[in-house]
Amino acid sequence: MLKKILLVILLLLLGGAAYLWFIGGDDLYELYDATSPATVDRDYALQDDSRVTLPPLETAPPPAANPLKNVYWGELHVHTVESLDAVLFGTTLGIEDAYLYARGKALRSDGGELMQLSRPLDFVAITDHAEGFGTRVRCNDEGLPLAQRFHCWMMTTPNVTTFILLAAMAGGSDEGLVSNMPAGVYERTERVAPAYTDVPICAQDEDGGARCLADSAKDWQRYRELADRYNEPGVFTTFAAYEFSPALPRSGKHHRNVIFNGSALPEHAVSSLDVPNAVELWRELERNCSEDCDFLTIPHNMNKAWGLFYSPYTWDGQAYDEEAWHLRKRYEPLAEIYQ
Repeated sequence: MLKKILLVILLLLLGGAAYLWFIGGDDLYELYDATSPATVDRDYALQDDSRVTLPPLETAPPPAANPLKNVYWGELHVHTVESLDAVLFGTTLGIEDAYLYARGKALRSDGGELMQLSRPLDFVAITDHAEGFGTRVRCNDEGLPLAQRFHCWMMTTPNVTTFILLAAMAGGSDEGLVSNMPAGVYERTERVAPAYTDVPICAQDEDGGARCLADSAKDWQRYRELADRYNEPGVFTTFAAYEFSPALPRSGKHHRNVIFNGSALPEHAVSSLDVPNAVELWRELERNCSEDCDFLTIPHNMNKAWGLFYSPYTWDGQAYDEEAWHLRKRYEPLAEIYQ
């Protein structure tokens, strides 16, 4: 009797698998075929680089400084292998790779293409997600619990399917979410921000996330040191920077790139695991950035923020007061218009 029951269960499982493959197997295979590292060589062989006319590399020295007339070209939003979303889409190149590429060095992409800028950039800011700082520091430790080992695998393994699953867990599309409200209006909603103890690699710590906070500071110190190492005054400017990346439900976003200037920068990159909203971000940065230190924040992915960037309410339902508006005027004079 037990064998019959097991056989029925097996047949049901096989039937369910066959049904799932019938309704979505082709899509899953196409996704695998388009994103698997195993198909890189095949896809790259189909490219004909000889059909591309490369402009000559410009190596002329920069013009004399003229703050009223000179135009400088750079990039203020760059992700590397240090960011989970970049990892899931196959990025394996690191911070120093990004600096060398910005300086004009030829670089082989993860897809196999040889890339090189026709003109080196004048400035760059590497803006990996601060919420991920420190979350891989202990991944090489022995004896990690299963949940933490899974966290480390996910943080380091390219897999676009994982990205799709995470997006689905967040609630899917935000289409139509605020269709009953005028454009740019964000309704007042109270929410509780996540903390370090909500991150799988930190969840089982008994120190309330103190170790993860220290690990985050180590990563941020590395970013600051690399920015200083590659900075060449008058030729190539590097800004220590990161992305402040709170998550909204149903795939919404209200991220900001935080750009620093100076030599006495904060020892911790304030993220959405530290503060619940943008106003508290500016206050915390202001407390820790003084003397030879300055910063500004630049809104990013504004089309996905449901009007939050121009709302009189914060993400967690706090009303802007006069001080908050002054903080924004001082520290957020720019807005991203294209990504």
